[in-house]
Amino acid sequence: MIVRYDTEADATSITLQRADVARTIEVIDSFAWVDVDETGHPVRIEFLDAPADIDETAVARIAKRFPAADPPDIKAALAGRTIRPAV
Repeated sequence: MIVRYDTEADATSITLQRADVARTIEVIDSFAWVDVDETGHPVRIEFLDAPADIDETAVARIAKRFPAADPPDIKAALAGRTIRPAV
């Protein structure tokens, strides 16, 4: 799992696996997208925000729609980057 933060775009990308992207699905309006492979498994998650501004609710919504995007794995990937608790 690879986490990248683009300061210019203020976007966080979490690569879950190396695979070709078949399509991109918007999960949370203008905030989070999931790239999936041909079988619908998540390849990459993108948030239009800094890691510190990604809350647990956003991670839970993605995991609900894509069970293979395991929340503990996402939280571990963002560890040290301060995932914000949902309010």
